[in-house]
Amino acid sequence: MNIERLRVFLAVYECSSMTAAAARLGITQPAVSQSIRELEAEVHASLFLRARKGLLPTAHADRFWEAARRAVRAFDTAELESKVLHQPSRAAMRVGATFGPGTSILPAAIHSFLGVAGDVLPSLRVMENESMASALRTGDFDVAVLNFAPARFAGRRFEAQTLFRDPMVLVESTAARNPHLVSGVILREQLKTLPMILPPLGTIAREQLIDLLEEHRIDAHALVTTMEIECPSAVIEALALGSGVAFMSHFTALAAITQGTLRMATIAGASLNTNVTAVRDRQGMHSEALDAFWSHLQRLSYLSVAQLEILEERDAAPPSSQGARSSSKAS
Repeated sequence: MNIERLRVFLAVYECSSMTAAAARLGITQPAVSQSIRELEAEVHASLFLRARKGLLPTAHADRFWEAARRAVRAFDTAELESKVLHQPSRAAMRVGATFGPGTSILPAAIHSFLGVAGDVLPSLRVMENESMASALRTGDFDVAVLNFAPARFAGRRFEAQTLFRDPMVLVESTAARNPHLVSGVILREQLKTLPMILPPLGTIAREQLIDLLEEHRIDAHALVTTMEIECPSAVIEALALGSGVAFMSHFTALAAITQGTLRMATIAGASLNTNVTAVRDRQGMHSEALDAFWSHLQRLSYLSVAQLEILEERDAAPPSSQGARSSSKAS
């Protein structure tokens, strides 16, 4: 099956027009029509019907679209890899991360590493916990940074290095009027009055949250669940809409808190800390570049620990004392 015909099919499917598809691909409209006719002959099915508002995909096209999209994506990935092979001086480095570290510290860590490393070609993929666990089992990454314990699935296969602690905090929209969270500190007994957005039952994130709460003698089963969402970015969107309150890693929520979309609170007398951990497969390929990046991550962790402790102290203090501390430093 011709990969270019699949590209044409995807363009027509997404544009609902052969003329628009031709413009997107930089080819002529007759060439698009010819390619679609040849593809229809190849799959023995009609893929598009003409209508007033353009082309309508048939049921066959709807079913074929996902397979065509995967095929084109796989071809493009293989083509990119072949280009890397023609650049032997550049060492490929596959980095994976869960949402919190992947959207906060990893881009900066990779950037600073490239400033001192040689010819390295890093790729970073940010994934949810469940997908990350699966990807690590199949050896998709050379190194990964997680905000869940690799011991949950890794056994002795992975070398692990804890980088720093990431506090689990309560977050909600700044537009919400929940008096408990506005104060910045909430009492344990007040937790059961909140409409909680929680990870789905059976997920790594839900199990980790339950373990943390039970460690501090907080009954997770007493929480009132208003919604279950696994994807952290979807949780942030739901929170911004005022759908409830969620437990979230500080790194995951940091950007939205800084932007003023979300506010955070801690639980009085409880420090719900998770470890951000770097892992690599003991059985995987080890290179000089990978060893250098592994050491680079560990060097960055020392600074992160100090910064995080300062951050925790500031966030745990009431706003009035924060202002007083700032004033005293200024004077």
